Amino acid sequence: MIMYPTDASGEWPGYWPGIAGIRRRVTSLDGGTRVTSPPGGPTTLEVTLPCAS
Repeated sequence: MIMYPTDASGEWPGYWPGIAGIRRRVTSLDGGTRVTSPPGGPTTLEVTLPCAS
């Protein structure tokens, strides 16, 4: 899953405090997160979760 900001400015108004909560939940499932924010944007949050076979 990759999330993009919905604000045209490329910001996540009022959302960043929730990133820590997402990371905690994802790591509890043996997953990982990555936030990238290159100059000029866009900022993205990538979540990876294991898939049971």
